[in-house]
Amino acid sequence: MCQPMPKHLPMPIGARNFDRWLEQFRQTVRDVCPPPAARLFIDRAGLIAHSLEAGIAAYKRTPTFDQDTLPSGLRRGHRTKAGVWALIHMVEGRLRYRILDPFSEEVLTSEKPGVVMPAQLHEVEPLDQVRLFVEFFSARSVEGGSHTSEVL
Repeated sequence: MCQPMPKHLPMPIGARNFDRWLEQFRQTVRDVCPPPAARLFIDRAGLIAHSLEAGIAAYKRTPTFDQDTLPSGLRRGHRTKAGVWALIHMVEGRLRYRILDPFSEEVLTSEKPGVVMPAQLHEVEPLDQVRLFVEFFSARSVEGGSHTSEVL
């Protein structure tokens, strides 16, 4: 199954981008497909663009943390809510980002943000002096409660 959200989440995409992409896609499909197929592809592309556009709006942002103010709960296994993605933005420094199940590890920098999938068990570890913040995104409205993650 295609999961475009993780690839598009770090990108600065807005309504203008979707409108431009859809217009280019529509024109290409009309040029190369018979009319019944073109209508089907255009309708599907509109649904995909709508779901991505609705899903990549940030609804919460943490304060900027440094190596001393980074909460201990983020340094040990925790997960975002079901249906919630997070994007770890490094302002400076390097941060080890571990996904605990299935295990993987990478180093985040200002050029390489970290994408946290919904309900994915993970932890972080500063590798030197850092400054970072986390943005939270949802594919659907996240109602009630101020907690965006669950510490294990």
